[in-house]
Amino acid sequence: MPYATLQSSFDAGTPDGARYYGKAHLLPELTDAAIGDLVEQVGDLPGDFTMMFLESLGGAIARQPADATAWPFRDAAYGFAVQAGWTDPADDAAHIEWVRAVHQAMAPHATGGVYVNYLDTDDADRVTAAYGDHYRRLSEIKQRWDPDNLFRANHNITPRGGTAG
Repeated sequence: MPYATLQSSFDAGTPDGARYYGKAHLLPELTDAAIGDLVEQVGDLPGDFTMMFLESLGGAIARQPADATAWPFRDAAYGFAVQAGWTDPADDAAHIEWVRAVHQAMAPHATGGVYVNYLDTDDADRVTAAYGDHYRRLSEIKQRWDPDNLFRANHNITPRGGTAG
């Protein structure tokens, strides 16, 4: 499948103009308790464009040494994400609260790590969790190559001495 086709595969379920809010975890395994908590949360799925998904990691991801790349969580078995999608701004608080409740319910099953691209706008405090022990080394690299923090529009690794954001 061409990359552009893959990238557009979620377009119908995530239309432009809708409102979105999401949270994510990495899971070391998919236990009966984790599945039970997921099933319990799905019963209250709000919004026309809301989704929860599990991504199987392992395979080629797990075959890389943890220190070979910026992302250290090679032993995580699954990525879990929940994203509410809705259209009416009056529903913002309810949808955001629901996502946070699902995220909290899944926290006992999680590793503490997270995939950086699944962080939402209020997750700046979790940037270090996205890189684990690698954050310090990445911050030193950032200090060398981007000391003025020009590339800062996303969830950012700050130059050495800065705060994640």
